[in-house]
Amino acid sequence: MKTGLRAGIKVWLLGLAVSASLPLFLFSAYLIVEFGLRQQQSDMRELSQRAEATANAVSQRLGESAGYLSTLALSNAAQRNDIAALYASAQRVVQSNPDLSAISLVSPAGDLVFVTLQPLGTKNLEVSEPETVWRVFDSGKPVASGPFLMPSGGLGVAVGVPVQRNGKTVYCLRLMLRTDTLNALLAAQQMPSGWTSAIVDKNGVLLARSHLAQAYVGKKATQSLRDALINHTQGVFDSINKEGVTVKTVLVKVPGWDWSVGLGVPAQSLYASLTQAMTLLIGFGLVMAVVGVLLSVALASLITRQVGTVLRAAAALQRGEHVDASGAPIREFDDMVQQLGAVTQREQRTNLALRNVTARHAEVASALKAARRDPLTSLPGRALFLELADGLRQAQQAHGSGSGLALLYIDLDGFKIINDSLGHEQGDKVLMRTAGILRAMTRESDAAGRIGGDEFVLCLSADAQRVEDTACGVAARLVEQVRDIGFGVGCSIGIALWPPQCIDISCALRRADEAMYEAKRMGKGCYVLFGAQAKRDGTPWLASAVPGCSVHCLQQNLVA
Repeated sequence: MKTGLRAGIKVWLLGLAVSASLPLFLFSAYLIVEFGLRQQQSDMRELSQRAEATANAVSQRLGESAGYLSTLALSNAAQRNDIAALYASAQRVVQSNPDLSAISLVSPAGDLVFVTLQPLGTKNLEVSEPETVWRVFDSGKPVASGPFLMPSGGLGVAVGVPVQRNGKTVYCLRLMLRTDTLNALLAAQQMPSGWTSAIVDKNGVLLARSHLAQAYVGKKATQSLRDALINHTQGVFDSINKEGVTVKTVLVKVPGWDWSVGLGVPAQSLYASLTQAMTLLIGFGLVMAVVGVLLSVALASLITRQVGTVLRAAAALQRGEHVDASGAPIREFDDMVQQLGAVTQREQRTNLALRNVTARHAEVASALKAARRDPLTSLPGRALFLELADGLRQAQQAHGSGSGLALLYIDLDGFKIINDSLGHEQGDKVLMRTAGILRAMTRESDAAGRIGGDEFVLCLSADAQRVEDTACGVAARLVEQVRDIGFGVGCSIGIALWPPQCIDISCALRRADEAMYEAKRMGKGCYVLFGAQAKRDGTPWLASAVPGCSVHCLQQNLVA
């Protein structure tokens, strides 16, 4: 009878211990899984952010090169067709910038007029990568080439810009950079050990690589990376790198150029620390589980012995015998209370850890939101502005035809001259002053942003019958106030009403961009409204029914 009772108590006590431990075990398992998922998401975010930062650094480097060429293209020598003076200016630019290899001038017939590596007048010079030269003549915009063997030896790339007179491209100025310069740019990003970054052109040819550049630059990227480039793959995807290693990869387009940046991390190394941490957690949990079982058995035996002592004492009392068993059950109950207190303390530590994880998540979310703003002007960057404008579009659709939207594309006139003559610090002040003017004119129902070096955008919301007047009035004030900044700076503004046929902001933004370029052609310091009722040189530009709101130019001395 007594043996059966002791066995029963042990079983029930062990069952009680298992039942009490099971929720904690499940909760610990949930924490391990959640920790793994959050760590994986954090790693993927870091991978994407570093790729975007690298793409922006490449875009900035190409923009600097294009800036050198644009300054030469706008010089008096280029506009007067003084080849000797233009050659001398190009020589000075190359000599003052060690990263530049050479500058050349190509005619519309494909002839190499000069290259700074050779004396002026050298004949029978060959043009490297001629396809990108024709793209400059066809588009009238800066173009970056793929890799080619430079006259001075070694692989390089070229950035070409048009030399225009009266709206016609008469030459192509090209600046050659060694691929070693791009390799150094990737190395300067200081990626974690084992991460590999690369720059590829639109044809999937490697232009630079942070690892084993000499072996792979100038060759085709892997098939998986080329497929992602063709399919415009977004987010993180699996691919095989040149070394045959499976990597987690993200591909980001270089803003404003036909290049892309790829960043790959070996999947094994990416999850090595996470796997190790989870293994330690699981191993520690198993050890603690075994220890818990052993302690439960010992405790069950101890309680069983104490119950036996009480039963024997009760039996002895029935027989009239005296057995001192005082305090034995109370001590065990007291131990149980202490164990429950320990469990409570463990739960409190777990809850504290969860709160810390939640706070960290909020900090990361806040940092990501701040990263989407332009660090100089604090205005929304391109991606954030597009989201804000899309939100205004949705709100406008919800109100039906009673409201309308207008996009203003603002480009500063004479800004590059300020950077070249007064320095980038003064140029930054001009950008911040312009952003302040734009911010002062922006209501809660509008959205403003900076989408390029000296390019700003403004999305206005107004009554459908007055949106055109409102846009023109804001544009006029912007032209006036930007002109008042001084230093010869001004702005050209293109206005596009967001029509129903434009289903997304890209369509309306493109129209505003085209109107801005028309304002540039009209003499700068202007705002132009895009439309379809009147034409200029075969391009539709609206002479609006609203007085003073078709093409409005201010008389001012801007540097062309």
